[in-house]
Amino acid sequence: MKKYIFIAFAACLLLTACSKDDQHVIDVLPANTGTYVDQRDGFVYHYAQYGDTDWMLDNGHYFIDDETKCHKIISPDDYDQESYTKKYTKRYGYSYTLTGAKEACPEGWRVPTDEDWRKLEQAYGMSASEALERGWRGSCAYAMREVKADSTSLGILMTGYYTSYTQMSTPEHRLMGCFGMFWTSSADETKENEFFYRKFAYNRKEVWRDSTEDGHVFLFVRYCRDAK
Repeated sequence: MKKYIFIAFAACLLLTACSKDDQHVIDVLPANTGTYVDQRDGFVYHYAQYGDTDWMLDNGHYFIDDETKCHKIISPDDYDQESYTKKYTKRYGYSYTLTGAKEACPEGWRVPTDEDWRKLEQAYGMSASEALERGWRGSCAYAMREVKADSTSLGILMTGYYTSYTQMSTPEHRLMGCFGMFWTSSADETKENEFFYRKFAYNRKEVWRDSTEDGHVFLFVRYCRDAK
């Protein structure tokens, strides 16, 4: 098992080394910033306004005690599970099915639609035509991933994803540190039970847009709302 983890991590490092020189980060300043306290568990979310939409700068952190909807990151080996889970949950939050992401959504917020994501990408410089394409598009991923000390940036994290499917005996939470994958609530009308999502790779300037099934795939979520 450790062998597979090392191979995946080494592949990420290689991809990054090949693209470091191509990085270019633009500075996108939000119109407004603030905090929101989830009354269910007391978690304090930071948010920033881009256009007419407030976006949370933290992944969804509300825990649903239902393994069919919500998953916490667990250690892939014999590492202290409690310490490992606490560390990564604090940073990444929880992964959800789309159904779980909707259930975990704080009051007054929503799982972003595909249109919400496209508007955000355009605020970061992607063209409207590019935003409608599938696959890797645009050149704004580095700016959307940038982390600032003053908590005013999106700071998209490479969270990986969880799946109930078994593959090559690897841990079920996969590709943490290599990719960040986030739900939209918009159905892909060309496929059955699939919904659009976004994927970031820490070695690419583009943002991936495509769809995946709800139920067996657990992704992370950045909630949004109409700006007040």
